Amino acid sequence: VYKRQGKKEDFEDFTFTFKAYLNLCDPEYGNELKMVEDDLETEVKDEFFKWDVPVPVSSAQVPIETAAGSSQQQRKDSAAPQSETRENPERVARSANLQYLLTILCEGSAVQILRRETNMNGYESWRLLVKRYSTPRRSKAINLLTKIMTATFHGDFESKFSQWEED
Repeated sequence: VYKRQGKKEDFEDFTFTFKAYLNLCDPEYGNELKMVEDDLETEVKDEFFKWDVPVPVSSAQVPIETAAGSSQQQRKDSAAPQSETRENPERVARSANLQYLLTILCEGSAVQILRRETNMNGYESWRLLVKRYSTPRRSKAINLLTKIMTATFHGDFESKFSQWEED
C-alpha cells in the first residue's frame, strides 16, 4: 500500500501513480479529476453528479380543437427532443470509491482534510488535497526555468546531464 503522510514534496509522485491506477479501473476518472483540477476554487457539489438524460418523445395521440369546436386526434411526432436532469449513478459510485481509496492511502495531515468531507464526496476530497498539496503551475514553470538556466555540466557531460535530469 502506497501511503502519503501529507508531504508536499511527495504529492506529485502520488498523484501520478494514483491517477494511473484510477484510469486503469475506469477511464472516466481521468476526465472527472481533470474537471475538478481545472477549477480548484469551486466546491464539488451536487451539480457535478447530474447529467442531462434524453427523454423519448411520446407518440401518443394528442387531442386538438378544430375551428368547428370538435376534437380530433393528432400525433405528437414533431415535438423537439427533450431532456431531464438526473443523478449520474456511475459518477456517484466513482466518487464513493475515490473517497474510500484516498482514506486508505493517506496519513497524517491529509487524513484531516478527508475527515472534513462528511458527505463522502471523493471528488471534493480530491479537490481539497490538490489545492493543499500540489505546487501551483506557475511556480512549477518558474522552478523548471530556473533549473534549466542554472545548469552546469562540467566534466563527464553524459553522466552530469543524466544526474541533472533525475533531480
